[in-house]
Amino acid sequence: MDYNSGGAANAGAADDKLADATGASGATIDQISDLSRQRYESFFAHNLDAVFTVDPSGNFTDANPQAEQLSGYTTAELRQKSFMQLCSPESLERAVERFKATLAGDIREISITMIRRDGRRVPLRLTGSAIVIAGKPAEVCVVARDLSQQLQVEQALKENELLFKGTFENAAVGIAHVAADGRFLRVNQKLCQITGYDLPELMAKTYQQITHADDVEADNDLARQLWAGQICSYSLEKRYIRKDGGTVWIGLTGTVHQDHEGRPEHFISVVQDITQRKQYERALLEARDDLERRVNERTIELQQRATQLARLAAQLTRAEQRERRRLAAVLHDDLQQLLVAARMHIQMLRQDESAPARRESLDAVYQIIGDAIDASRTLTHDLDPPVLHQAGLVPGLEWLVRTMSEKHRLTVMLNVDDEVRGLDEEISLLLFQAVRELLMNVVRHAQVTLADVRLDRPAPQQVSITVSDSGRGFQVQQALQDDNAGFGLFAIQERIALMGGKVDIWSKPDKGTRVTVIVPLSRKSQQGAPELSEGTNLPATNQAREAQAARQSGLITLLIVDDHAIMRQGLAMLLSGESDIRIVGEAADGEQAVQQARRLQPDIILMDYSMPVMNGTEATKIIRQELPQTRVIALSMFREADRAPEMLAAGAVAYVTKTGKNKALLNIIRNVFDGNGDGNADRDNPTVDQPSR
Repeated sequence: MDYNSGGAANAGAADDKLADATGASGATIDQISDLSRQRYESFFAHNLDAVFTVDPSGNFTDANPQAEQLSGYTTAELRQKSFMQLCSPESLERAVERFKATLAGDIREISITMIRRDGRRVPLRLTGSAIVIAGKPAEVCVVARDLSQQLQVEQALKENELLFKGTFENAAVGIAHVAADGRFLRVNQKLCQITGYDLPELMAKTYQQITHADDVEADNDLARQLWAGQICSYSLEKRYIRKDGGTVWIGLTGTVHQDHEGRPEHFISVVQDITQRKQYERALLEARDDLERRVNERTIELQQRATQLARLAAQLTRAEQRERRRLAAVLHDDLQQLLVAARMHIQMLRQDESAPARRESLDAVYQIIGDAIDASRTLTHDLDPPVLHQAGLVPGLEWLVRTMSEKHRLTVMLNVDDEVRGLDEEISLLLFQAVRELLMNVVRHAQVTLADVRLDRPAPQQVSITVSDSGRGFQVQQALQDDNAGFGLFAIQERIALMGGKVDIWSKPDKGTRVTVIVPLSRKSQQGAPELSEGTNLPATNQAREAQAARQSGLITLLIVDDHAIMRQGLAMLLSGESDIRIVGEAADGEQAVQQARRLQPDIILMDYSMPVMNGTEATKIIRQELPQTRVIALSMFREADRAPEMLAAGAVAYVTKTGKNKALLNIIRNVFDGNGDGNADRDNPTVDQPSR
């Protein structure tokens, strides 16, 4: 650079000042000028920005390395050009005006677009200052800064801002910036839609004000932890109270925005409307509860049916034994007595020796009758061994062991656990019959003369009996599938299963057989239960809730009371088909009826007249005293005139015979429910007794 022709800005003034200071410093003018020149050249050459010098005509006079790199021209090439040649057409006019102003001493920045040597356009920010010598501008020193990267950053920021704004405003979820105290700083339109507020209204609220009161504490607690840095984010489900007063369920995810020093500035909340999902979940839970209720109902029903079958099995066993006793009694009390009497008469005739031939015939008849008496006596013991009822299972088994030895030449080794004592008659009969059947199988099929019987207690509430032999054995599955094979094992299994027990069978050909029968030790709870359920097979609380729901729905709630299960089933089948009637419970006697009525409070009770424990009259009196709103319709198999007044005097509103027509009973129920006393049934109908009231 030709320093003498240009020089730094205000170089003359600076040299004058430096000259004035020479006296104090002792430096010469030449030394000061050399220092000034070095400073200028250092500034010019090492400046990070591009530096040009331009004469008053606009021609380049010098350029530093950064200027060469920025323009693409060398300094020599630039000296052949004016700055106007490097300006873009749209920047030229403004650049000329600014250059003139700079020559006049005005120092300002200007942004222009420069066209590089390779044709690429570069945005610049220029700062120019005039170098004045002898009061006139000699050159303009221009500092140029490339704005390309800055503009790119700014453009990226703008694009990011637009992207953020677009994402924020058009998001399918609600988004909010929230202050530490809960004030909304910024919200999007989706959040406005969720809450029902418009933008200004929502901005005037806090999140606490629109959160359901039951959910505020949990939300505040999580927000405090998040602000304190104890957690990075949190999610919860809560409720908003909409502007219209409605409730909307939302899923909230909260994070915190921090400044460059890591201090929290505001919350960022993302809100999703989950009301529909909550409705689906509620519907699913209700469906699950309904399914569980139905499964429970079905399970209870199956349990009750199993109980019924067990009771039927027990009743069958008792009935069989009663029949055995009856036959034994007939044989003993009638047939045997007659035979004995006949034998006595024949014996008297035998004493008459006047007719030897007749005496010989009478001797034969006498012997036949004697054999018949012995056979009858043996059959009596086989049908119903008296020792089994008089002394119990163990003496009965001991008698059976002797009988098997005497009649079938089968030696039976009996082993009894001392703890197995005092079994009730039902279990004793069941086990005795099973052992007798199994020992007969040994006699018929095992081809052995020795068997073992063991009576034991495998558990505190169980008794077991095992019959084993070392005989021929058999294929278990085949024997169970073919009951005609004579083993009778399937029948034994079924009967034991109905009594709540089980049969374990092991056998292999030529390896012997072992059959173990296990039954519950006590069945008192099952014997004491009614043959059918006391209600609608629901747990007590659910049953009462169902009855209340039926009443609220306007249905006629009805309780059936009868000691005969078949009659209850028949009435239930008849009434369950009516859309306006709901059977809420059943009872097997008057005492159960009172308990069920207190718990279920039905509209109407169908009350049997004759029942065990407590009859219908007494039950009706108690129910009418305690539950005057519950009406009782009396049921009976009898038509005697004295039955109806007794029930009506106890509080019944109608008296119906069980043998009547179904339609008449339905009419009575509906008329009584409607408040018409004993109803408007046809008085000529013989199934309904309607004394005057």
